[in-house]
Amino acid sequence: MTAWGFSNGSLGGVATFATRAAARGYKCASLEYDDYGNDARWPAFRDACHQQQLWAGVWFTNSMNLQACPFDADFVVAELEDEDDYRGIIQHTDTLPNVARAVITNFVPLVDSTGYRPDKAKPIIDMGYKCLTECYMGVSENFSPPRMDFTARVQLGWPHTQPVFGTYGKPLAEYAQWQKGGWGVYLAEYEY
Repeated sequence: MTAWGFSNGSLGGVATFATRAAARGYKCASLEYDDYGNDARWPAFRDACHQQQLWAGVWFTNSMNLQACPFDADFVVAELEDEDDYRGIIQHTDTLPNVARAVITNFVPLVDSTGYRPDKAKPIIDMGYKCLTECYMGVSENFSPPRMDFTARVQLGWPHTQPVFGTYGKPLAEYAQWQKGGWGVYLAEYEY
């Protein structure tokens, strides 16, 4: 399990976040690196996570910023929600450290008037990006884990996916039927 998106620290500091994430069974945590001045919080976030035996990663809400990825991150997540994110991933992946990488996506830049575009997904898949699906069912029931997995695997070509649950509008407990194997929670700090 991954706690995604420590945002602006309004619910306590990074040590509190890491302690609570570990106590809830999370194995990884990511810092929303390119928002809220969080780049300055990175060293403390990384250290707090490592003290709790959590992998510490960064998440870029604007993938044009990938070149700012700290080289001591355990993993990196690039948002893939629009054409700028797509270009950022394509243009800046070679600047990343040699760490695990994933996109977190709603598939918007991978579809057009002709349908799904596996040809656009292929370069990202070939660069080693895993697919994290935005299963934000509080926004729409259409964002269910099975439907998002089908889109990623069957229509776009990823070999597997991992759902990330959005907790706004739908509490984490309502995702229980899909909480097996790997999964993540966007803005997990609001769950505890």
